[in-house]
Amino acid sequence: MSVEYFLPLERAVARMKALLFRPFRLETWIVVGFAAFLARLLEGGGGGTHGLRYLAGDRPGQDPGEGIERVREALAEPFWLLVAGAVLVLVLVLGVLFTWISSRAKFVFLDDVVRERAAIAEPWRRYARLGDSLFLWRIVFLISVLAGTLLLAAPFVAVSIAAGASGASGLAVGTALLLLPALLAWAIAATYAAFFLESFVVPIMYRHGLSATRAWGKFLPLFRANFWRFVLFGLFVFALFLGVALVLFVAGCATCCCGFLLMAIPYVGSVVLLPISAAYRAYGPEFLAQFGPEWSVFEPEPPPAEPPPLT
Repeated sequence: MSVEYFLPLERAVARMKALLFRPFRLETWIVVGFAAFLARLLEGGGGGTHGLRYLAGDRPGQDPGEGIERVREALAEPFWLLVAGAVLVLVLVLGVLFTWISSRAKFVFLDDVVRERAAIAEPWRRYARLGDSLFLWRIVFLISVLAGTLLLAAPFVAVSIAAGASGASGLAVGTALLLLPALLAWAIAATYAAFFLESFVVPIMYRHGLSATRAWGKFLPLFRANFWRFVLFGLFVFALFLGVALVLFVAGCATCCCGFLLMAIPYVGSVVLLPISAAYRAYGPEFLAQFGPEWSVFEPEPPPAEPPPLT
């Protein structure tokens, strides 16, 4: 069968236009933009490392080792150790909470794009079970990725400690070069898994009322039969991302950085970038729909009632 890459993109852009511009309603932008904002929680970038670097003493003209030693001394104090523990617990709790919210909201945003409407409460309730299943799968996936990364990095850490004790720094560099391909392959595999989850597995869950694990089980045979088509789709989307990022950079510079400011404001940035988000949300399902009606979230129209129980 012939698989297109540009035609699904054209259809996705057409769906975005029908949702946001035909006709243009500010209410639609506000509501759907909020759904997009919730769906993308924890997925945005940010320059939050500068404060940590400053605390560690990473300032011009100062030895970074002195900052590291100062952090060690601070954490040796019971009070600061307690504060660090409380902050860590708070970060973990907020991370889990935001992951749950975004998992539920992904179905809200997808439903708005598929049905070309603006709604929050009704799809939030209707797809609650699917969102909870996605949340649990994402938590397990994150733990697995972290565990795999630590497992791959463990030999380098062990060799680095031994090399530091013996002064053989070249051994640590050699070990890092040997482990780099494995870490790179692991990172690419994890990135593709997260990408396929967003682009294809979530729509399959939405279409058939399946749990995340069952949806993966339905998708993987199709993926194995069309391996390079899906890999190329990921590369194509990455190229589109670079092109869109360049356009946004030029637009931000052309507005004397006012555009950058708007895009950086939580929720406001989601509304400003909503045409891009909505078209991207529709692109994966449009590509998947080429493989037959059973893969399409658009044909037939998803029922307005609750989805069938998770299977």
